[in-house]
Amino acid sequence: MASFDRPALLHVIDALEGVPSEAECQRLLDVLTATAAETKSLSVRDVSLLREAGSKLRAMISERSRLATALRKKMEERKRLADYELGVSKEGSAPDQGRFRQSMYSLMSSELKRKITALDAGIAKRERKLKFYRSKLRTALRQKEQKALSLRLLAQKRLANVTITAKEANALSIAMLIMNRPRKGNYVPSNAEAMEIMKIGSEIAEALHHSRLVLSGILQETSSDDETAACPRCIYLKEHLERCAALQKEADMYILQVRSVLNIFPQDKFKEVMKNLEEGTLQLRRQSELARRVLEARSY
Repeated sequence: MASFDRPALLHVIDALEGVPSEAECQRLLDVLTATAAETKSLSVRDVSLLREAGSKLRAMISERSRLATALRKKMEERKRLADYELGVSKEGSAPDQGRFRQSMYSLMSSELKRKITALDAGIAKRERKLKFYRSKLRTALRQKEQKALSLRLLAQKRLANVTITAKEANALSIAMLIMNRPRKGNYVPSNAEAMEIMKIGSEIAEALHHSRLVLSGILQETSSDDETAACPRCIYLKEHLERCAALQKEADMYILQVRSVLNIFPQDKFKEVMKNLEEGTLQLRRQSELARRVLEARSY
């Protein structure tokens, strides 16, 4: 009969069920279950992929929990049988037992060992399945590969004259990783895609600069009067701040994604784009903070 380290296997089960954590899996689900407004640039096929991936992810999480529970029960059953078999073996080997009783105990011990062996096979099978689900879930959480795939999808869509947001590309990349693990080469952009990625960065940097100039102009006009936060200019300022916040999120996500494929870009051009992006987000963030303070002062 195979050796059995119950505490060690319990620890393994906890690790298989808990990695990735429920919080990490929920984060993926939140991305995949984005609202219609958050996926408005995606095609019907893309949205369908998100829904399918969300359903598959829920099923994997549920099956992972079910397998872990079943595995713990199998282990408890094995422990009970192993303890019973040990008692039977000791009883059967006692010197005061007759030949008939020893034979009966031997048969009982053999049957118990057979059941334990069958349980061991079931335990090993469930453990392999748990490892499969952990591997599948962890694949979708590999941030470097996921961000690289997301960025490539963004460029592919643009080259096909389809514009989607970085957030939408992020959701699509997670869905693809859950539905079917791409080959390693699928993470690496082509030369045309790399150039398109650089172009996206330049456009975001220009948008950041333009938004900051518009915000600065609105602030100057708003600061020149003594109206309350309900004035038309203040309302327009609030609306523009919301657009600025959305643009900052887009820029932040782009920067994170680009860092995952750092080595594909010409370093001189890449540094210039990233410098413009980082400076643009910082300047817009500072200007936005100033605008919020102005609005807060008007609300009193």
